[in-house]
Amino acid sequence: MKKRTTKSSDNVFLYIFFYTAYAAVLQMRANLMGDLRLYIEKNELTELNRLKKPCPLLILP
Repeated sequence: MKKRTTKSSDNVFLYIFFYTAYAAVLQMRANLMGDLRLYIEKNELTELNRLKKPCPLLILP
């Protein structure tokens, strides 16, 4: 018996039956949190340093 596979859209939220617009927002939030985590790890920020040094990802024009 052959197993069928489906090509992924790379958005897990679509597969757990969220509406497309809401799934896009959840994906965007997940990407932002991942970027923020990488920035914190790359710059070896401690909790105290995070308070002193603003994150450029969160500075709005």
